[in-house]
Amino acid sequence: MEFNRLQPSIRMHSYLTLSALKKTLLYAIQNTLMPDEKYRILDLGCGEKPYLPLFKDWAIEYIGIDTSAGDLYGIGEFLPFRNNSFNLVISTQTLEHVDDPINLVSEIYRVLAPRGIVILSTHGIWFNHGDHWRWTESGLLKLFSPRFQIEILENGGAILCLFQFLCFYAMRVPIFREITIPIFNILGRGLDRLIAIPKFLTINYTVVGKKM
Repeated sequence: MEFNRLQPSIRMHSYLTLSALKKTLLYAIQNTLMPDEKYRILDLGCGEKPYLPLFKDWAIEYIGIDTSAGDLYGIGEFLPFRNNSFNLVISTQTLEHVDDPINLVSEIYRVLAPRGIVILSTHGIWFNHGDHWRWTESGLLKLFSPRFQIEILENGGAILCLFQFLCFYAMRVPIFREITIPIFNILGRGLDRLIAIPKFLTINYTVVGKKM
């Protein structure tokens, strides 16, 4: 099955997380970016730039940097750009992989122009896949303050976490996963909307910040 982060299939084991992330990114775009402005955008840890379609209408320039793909090779702790180079930095599911999160946030701050915007997502709860960190709301506040005025958005609640992990376990049982994963995704999506349990368990966070 093709792995599509922007349009995840209901049969994907990570459908719940990716759908919640897309919803939050759209919320951040609609409530943060000005419709009549254009932005120089840096996609940090861009991979194959799956979220470029969400930002292209605002982009006067869109540069992706990564260790394995993108326009430039590089790591987030040492960005090869001058100070104040970008109006917007986006980073999806990268913070948990870097060696030095504090330095990465410092570099984001450095390359952003005054009043520039950062939109960054990272795992709250996830399985081990070679990453280094897990984040909480208070940890992200400490990491980004006082350099940024930030809002931290939860990407789904405790019910979504439960069904996301059921999907992980279902992947281990190939004979049933084609049936169980779509069922878990449908139930998780619907029940998470009906039963809101905020600030208890969160599969993912999105930080929306403005440079101070």
